[in-house]
Amino acid sequence: MFWNKGYGHEITQCVLKFAFDDLNLYKVEFRVMEYNKRAIASYKNNGFVK
Repeated sequence: MFWNKGYGHEITQCVLKFAFDDLNLYKVEFRVMEYNKRAIASYKNNGFVK
């Protein structure tokens, strides 16, 4: 229903902007299950590295 619309990518960008700009965090870390390929791809697309 809500897949493939870019909502996950967009909310991740908003969270990262808030974390770095407003909270002045140095690093943000996500944990994701290995089988969740869609989440991994979305996070990589937002600049996360493994």
